[in-house]
Amino acid sequence: MAARKRRAKRRTAKAPLGERFSAAIEANLFDGDGSPFDNELAADATGRTIVTLNDDNKSSVSAALKSLGQSSGMTQVCRSSDFATEEFDVAQADDADIIMLDELGIIVLNGDSDQQSAAAASADDNTIHEPELWNYPLEIDVHESDEGALNESAAGFSGSADFLRGYRDGINQVIDRLLTDEGEEQDADGELDSFAGGQSTWGIRAVRAHRAPASGRGIRVAVLDSGMDRDHVDFRGRNIVARSFIPRSEPDNSPDDTSGHGTHCIGTACGPENPRVGPRYGVAHGADIYSGKVLRVGANGRASGADGWILAGMNWALRNGCQVISMSLGAPGGPNYPRAYERAANRGLRQGTLIIAATGNASDRRSGVIQPVGRPANCPSIVGVAAVDRRMRVANFSNGQRFGNGGEVNFSGPGVRVWSSVPGQPPHGYKSGTSMATPHVAGIAALLAQTTGARGVPLYHEIRRRARRLGSRRDYGNGLARFR
Repeated sequence: MAARKRRAKRRTAKAPLGERFSAAIEANLFDGDGSPFDNELAADATGRTIVTLNDDNKSSVSAALKSLGQSSGMTQVCRSSDFATEEFDVAQADDADIIMLDELGIIVLNGDSDQQSAAAASADDNTIHEPELWNYPLEIDVHESDEGALNESAAGFSGSADFLRGYRDGINQVIDRLLTDEGEEQDADGELDSFAGGQSTWGIRAVRAHRAPASGRGIRVAVLDSGMDRDHVDFRGRNIVARSFIPRSEPDNSPDDTSGHGTHCIGTACGPENPRVGPRYGVAHGADIYSGKVLRVGANGRASGADGWILAGMNWALRNGCQVISMSLGAPGGPNYPRAYERAANRGLRQGTLIIAATGNASDRRSGVIQPVGRPANCPSIVGVAAVDRRMRVANFSNGQRFGNGGEVNFSGPGVRVWSSVPGQPPHGYKSGTSMATPHVAGIAALLAQTTGARGVPLYHEIRRRARRLGSRRDYGNGLARFR
């Protein structure tokens, strides 16, 4: 058996990632020794520990929980399997020392630093201990985007941002009148990316969602983010399930979106076909929406979320049978991927769930700096998405492949000046980042899941088969995800 596992791992080193998904399932790539994180990530540690069980059968889980309790003195245990319905969330486990996510085979240690150290000292071959880290939404300020040659913050133009925006949008509209999404001639139906008579955003046209006969109907899409504005005018009458995984002890712990990031991502993935105002911006307009709040706005005004909250959201999404999970969040990556997320994604693939995540915005390609794909997108069983602009160029900020074994870019999606829903008034706005590219791909996954019946690994292959090649795999992966 061990020899067969080694052979499978050697095969996956050279196979395309889509094939490696299947190999990961067969070889259980999340098994093995956990590698320490890069030192650069230590500053973002929460102080808690994530424990992944190599073997999570009933007797092994019981033995692991008993060992952790005896070695560390952590005795208050909360298990997701204790709840008959899918209502379990981390907020209900505030007082627990140990939070067991049974669907994933993952434990969150919630004790003090001495207890965490004692638990780590007792680690055995069945447990992989990793520090819990903070994750952040992968959005950048619009003026930092690299679409066009104009820089709204350039010296001498600080008071002319509105003029420059109008000038740029005018030029882009002219280009869109002349070019199709293939860069040759105008679409026969004359759809343009503009508010003046336009019917779809450039992102919708780029991924060809406007041509799709599908809506995502019957497909459950979970967006794990900063929550959602459930009162948004464009989502009235939609099937929406919302949960918060932010502990009661934390600020901003309701399912509502105070950041705006989550509502924007949900709008891109699942927004309406015919919004009240402006162009269509949602890909899978008929999908069921599962909004899991895993990022909260802290006292410093910055949104962030702990690994344990995100993993609890993944646990919830799998328990609810979501076929697609979209995560526009993360932290800096390195040569090692987080084993807990790989376990969760691997478990999802076995269940028929495809998990899609943003690769990160830490690069400055104009200066020759390309940062590696961030975590958790750098897991072998998670689909990593890079950002492109409307001219199909990789975004200046978009991270790229610097490591293998999960650190590749898998697909690209529209991620520069993306128009979508936001809370409050006005109800729409622009955002940029790999955060915005990711829900485009998640929406396409939902459309293809509906039309082809594919789930998990076969669904990944469907997206890959239809992707438009754009350039180097290091930057674009298999290319632009699109319906056809």
